[in-house]
Amino acid sequence: MNRSPATIALPALATCLSALLGLSLLASTGQARQIPERAGREGLSEAGAGAVEAAGAVGAVGGTESAAAVSAAAPAEPAGQAALDRSLIAFMPLLARDLVRADLLAPRVLEPTATLPAPTARATEPRATERPTELRPTEGPTEPRPTERPTEPRPTERSTEPPRPTAPPTPSATAGPPRPATGYHSYKSGPIQSSADGRYVWVANAHADAVSRIDTRDDSVRHFRLPAADRFGARHGHELSGIAVSDDGAEVWVTAQASDKVFVLDGQTGALRLTYEMPYGSAPYGVALSPPGEGGAQAWALVSLHRRPAVAAIRRSSRQVTLLEPVWRSPLGIAFGDTPGEAWITHLYPDGEHPRLSRVELSGDAARVTTQLRIGAASPRNASQLRLDLDWRNVPEGGYLNFRGHPALEPPGTLRERRRIWLPTQYHNFHNDRPSPDSVIQASLRRLDLGSRSLKADDKIVLSAKQVHDPTRGDNNPPWLGYGWDASVSGLVDLGFLTLGDDVIAYAVAEQSDELIALAADTPMFKPGVDAPGLFELRLGDRPMGIAMDPGGARAWVYNSLSSDVSVIDLRRPLQPAEAARIALLAPESPDPLAEPVALKGARLFYTSADPRISSNEKVACASCHINAEHDGRDWAFQNLPAGSAGQGHGPRPVPSLRGLGLTFSAGQRDPDRGWGQLHRSGDRDEIQDFEHTFRGPLMGGTGFLGAAMRPELGEPNAGRSADLDAIAHYLVNLPPLQRSPARAADGSLTEAAVRGATYFMGADPAGHPADANCASCHVPERAFLDFGFHDVGQRRDPNEAELNDPTRRAGCLWCAATPTLVGVFDTSPWDGTYGWAGSMAEVLADFASYGVFERPARHGNPEHLVGRQLDDLAEFVLSIDGSTEASEVRAARDTEPPRILRAAATSARRIEVWMSESIDGGFAAFPSAFQITRLDTNASIPVDRIGFDPARPERFTLFATLPVECQRLELRIRALGDLTDLAGLSSGGRGNAMRNADPANQPTVVLEPNMRLTLGASGQENLIVPVHDAGPVGPNLATWSHDAPWLFVDGETSVPGFVRFEWQAAFREATGVGADDFIRGARIRLSPEMGDAQQLEIRRVLQRWSDPKAIGDWNSNPVGGPTWRDHSHPDGAWNRAGAGRLGTAGDRPEHYNAGWDLAEVVDADPSMPAINAPLLLAGDRVDAAFRFWFEHPELDYGYALRLRNRPPFSPSVKFKGWEQERNAASPVLEIDYRLPGTQACP
Repeated sequence: MNRSPATIALPALATCLSALLGLSLLASTGQARQIPERAGREGLSEAGAGAVEAAGAVGAVGGTESAAAVSAAAPAEPAGQAALDRSLIAFMPLLARDLVRADLLAPRVLEPTATLPAPTARATEPRATERPTELRPTEGPTEPRPTERPTEPRPTERSTEPPRPTAPPTPSATAGPPRPATGYHSYKSGPIQSSADGRYVWVANAHADAVSRIDTRDDSVRHFRLPAADRFGARHGHELSGIAVSDDGAEVWVTAQASDKVFVLDGQTGALRLTYEMPYGSAPYGVALSPPGEGGAQAWALVSLHRRPAVAAIRRSSRQVTLLEPVWRSPLGIAFGDTPGEAWITHLYPDGEHPRLSRVELSGDAARVTTQLRIGAASPRNASQLRLDLDWRNVPEGGYLNFRGHPALEPPGTLRERRRIWLPTQYHNFHNDRPSPDSVIQASLRRLDLGSRSLKADDKIVLSAKQVHDPTRGDNNPPWLGYGWDASVSGLVDLGFLTLGDDVIAYAVAEQSDELIALAADTPMFKPGVDAPGLFELRLGDRPMGIAMDPGGARAWVYNSLSSDVSVIDLRRPLQPAEAARIALLAPESPDPLAEPVALKGARLFYTSADPRISSNEKVACASCHINAEHDGRDWAFQNLPAGSAGQGHGPRPVPSLRGLGLTFSAGQRDPDRGWGQLHRSGDRDEIQDFEHTFRGPLMGGTGFLGAAMRPELGEPNAGRSADLDAIAHYLVNLPPLQRSPARAADGSLTEAAVRGATYFMGADPAGHPADANCASCHVPERAFLDFGFHDVGQRRDPNEAELNDPTRRAGCLWCAATPTLVGVFDTSPWDGTYGWAGSMAEVLADFASYGVFERPARHGNPEHLVGRQLDDLAEFVLSIDGSTEASEVRAARDTEPPRILRAAATSARRIEVWMSESIDGGFAAFPSAFQITRLDTNASIPVDRIGFDPARPERFTLFATLPVECQRLELRIRALGDLTDLAGLSSGGRGNAMRNADPANQPTVVLEPNMRLTLGASGQENLIVPVHDAGPVGPNLATWSHDAPWLFVDGETSVPGFVRFEWQAAFREATGVGADDFIRGARIRLSPEMGDAQQLEIRRVLQRWSDPKAIGDWNSNPVGGPTWRDHSHPDGAWNRAGAGRLGTAGDRPEHYNAGWDLAEVVDADPSMPAINAPLLLAGDRVDAAFRFWFEHPELDYGYALRLRNRPPFSPSVKFKGWEQERNAASPVLEIDYRLPGTQACP
């Protein structure tokens, strides 16, 4: 079904055009790109295109779009229809030019390169006489699947404000001869792809657990079976998701999420050539082959590992796999750029608010991640901040971005110096203060400018926006630009391009509104008037997931996942495509659980927005937030919703994953004491059918399924009142949980650390056994790790909460929330229940353990006595809980592995550091004779004087001894003579395990030589643990705010620095005996980047004192002692020039400090970052000299300021990890090379 919004004539426009050109607008029923659309963009000057959604903190909290002036040439806000006509007349010169070139605007009638099949006749390829060696091809069905839509009602009209026109104006018929069209081949990921010659179309057929191949000559289908999935994926098959075909047609690459495999098939026979085993639980999702390089070879395959923060780069010639990690979590789509070896990766889940994009660089045999962009939110987002004179213009079209599909590089031939990568994007306006179906979710096409490596705020098309405001002017009442396209579109997931000479047509696949949208690539952000026609929308099958373009340009193919077919799209009229046929993909012996009719019906309803009962405008579906039936990584501000049917308020709520819902929820089940339901953490619903209230509420605005039969939440059951509503519930409760956690070992078993963590988890006697964390008292393994109860676990007392803290409705259990399941928790952050800030599971557990130390108002289990690695072990177990976890496995877990020495190192002639595989009992430290040190050259023993042991860090200890100081290199062996036991006995049922002293692996060798190197930092993995400080100002727009980590960026013409320093001198002196600076031979600092662009930096000595902010997090207001834009030590120590901007001296004399300069004018080093996920070393002769100076003057050691060295054309931002992150594991590290005292006379 084609949907064409009605339009009415534009009298003023028609009259002027007739007089000017002697042309008339003729009637038409199609929706081609109309003449006024081009004027919209050209009416804006380049000055209005300067705002950029960039990585980093650029001017406002949250990294939102920065403001830029809009040219006075932008269209003014018209006061009414007469003003609208005048604004259209202002575009006449542009319209006249375009009408003269009417052949560019009217639909083309192209000569097809191959005959399109009739919609109802389709041949099927006979069964092959020889089966492939590894795979079992099967025949496709002999008849096509019917093209009719399901019987659920579909909307045919939508009411809008202002009224939509009733008949579209028509451009004149095709002028001039047709020009050849080309389907542009993007080197990208996706579930469907055409061979380079157009002969075959290949589909990752998820619901048949097979690879399907369509022969485009006759539309016959063959299905190539893959080897059976192993026991953890067998129930639901491989879950195929991505496919890529080599240009020569020789290889077809397929990704399998559920079995962690990448299959390589023969492109002619379908036989299995290779299988790549990806890391356990990594869930390979997208795959893309690189464009041809030298000799035409496609050298690389990239695979996104969706449930591990990693990308696999596979060198095709050698079959070598390079695992690029860490990148950000949930890598998804892949698109190669316009320069050799450049690829971009989208990430589905944000960091709470802002999504990421990663850039991979491939060169020779090397692969590295050079960029990770953090993309700010789109403006405007809040209706309350729009105060335009006509209220219907006060509909915000902004939101927080989710990149939920496959990006694509636009075709060449434009006037741009660098091309752009288009990004199917969904806006989640989760802080929306006046939610409505037109403002809560938006479908947008964003473009990544490859020259600036940024998403420019005014280079986008928000297809579903009702109104468009100036996106460069922030959220506070930006000017109205024009009418939005207001397309009934939801869930953009894939893109294809068609080139027509210099013109480019884009085709966007909408997963939830079940459509293909056709639009010119230069379609502007807004329509020039209410009467201008909208975008062309073509209805397809159920849940279309990907598009493949015909190289000849006459066709495209769209994979419809839930109708298990492929739509053949006729592109001979490029802006009015038509569905020519449906090709069924159902294969016999399918393991698909959706083969069951009720589940399939429920899935179709869950994923669709094209049903008026669910969405009033086809813009919102259940799957809009529950992406892939999981979640969106957001906490939604539901406190802005009206009270529920029982009068209950709401509060901030994370979107839960629905995978494995049937394990944790039974319809009608309620808490026996309070009557609360189990579906939501607040207890306000007890059945999935209660989402009838959501369908009819302000988020979706649908008519619902029940009419007057709807019952209140927690009232009489809504189940059994609508077969369709019951089908949605049936589908959801039968969704399988995530079966394979990436935290498990390669064979799927619990790791050694997770086994230890399981014993802490199960221990229920914290009074008698300090390592019993008492988790299983609520998270019961036999009940999918929950107890169906409600508890106050001391979560943050959010001031926006209006339900959990309601004393009239929740008396006796204020702040109580339902116990969540832990099945699949490894993939559901951000996690709820914390009181403070936590970015990892170990940090969440550390937050739980803070009861009695900080202001946490209630206990969450009893982890407060876990120390050192024990919290990490518990976190590893929790992250290992998946659909394969059996209660018997958890209850039987016993720590029987003895501790091991992982490594040892001589810090000086006074001490040797030893690191263990786990936390150990420190009782041995009272007996120095429990260890023996032996010279390997003479076999002489060296007694241990004492043993240093810190109970807070029980995974390491220090042997103090008087070691021989000689000019030669000495090798010393360490051996334990007494018992070193772990802490297994501190948990119920455990017994301490003693280290196997005789094992050679537990007798490490250390080296002592005249020139030594030691490390200092806060993680505990360094030789010496010392205080570390790192911070930076937010910038001039927030002059009294700070970051708690070095975050370097450019704000206008100003370079914003970051700072790092160590308190090292006293510890170094004591440990080494060094008393003079000439013993220090060299120094370097190692930093861990978090995001930004790998680029060149500069470091300068800081000449004013500063300290770390006391708070933890990216944004700290008025940090006492911390550096801000205004102050080096807030609030009363101002910089000489804001932003540490006063440069002078070299910082190598005491009088240079605490004087009239902020930073040294001399640059000590200008390192280039090797990658964004690799450590950066700050080193050089002047760095060596700085640490020698600071050794003699520790009171002046204010460390280094880091700044960007240049103004690169790409996004100028780099953020480094702070020392507090990841429980100090990401701490900056100081390395010092020094001369061992007593070896001065040595050569």
